[in-house]
Amino acid sequence: MKNVLLIIAAFIQSSFWQIDLVLLILLGILMYHESKQLLYVSFLIGLFLGFLLDINIGIFAIIFLVAAILAKVFKISPFSNNLFFGLIFSSIIILAQNLIKNSFGCVFSS
Repeated sequence: MKNVLLIIAAFIQSSFWQIDLVLLILLGILMYHESKQLLYVSFLIGLFLGFLLDINIGIFAIIFLVAAILAKVFKISPFSNNLFFGLIFSSIIILAQNLIKNSFGCVFSS
């Protein structure tokens, strides 16, 4: 079910929304579920989103994979039970993704 949700979010993000919907949903899933399969899913959904947006395919795959690994590390820490630190962690990941996208010239044009 979560894979279908990510695919639908990728279609929505690539068609008319300019926010990082896939990353937000992926971080939400990663905070509550722990599975090695999610590393593969995050990498593949990054490839799929890069293909849909017609930009460098590897950028989203690497960003989502690093976000999944960092979420796994964050989940081990004692701060993971606090919602405030979860929001800070998600904000840092989203800001880092936007910085990387802008530095590689992957800015969306409306």
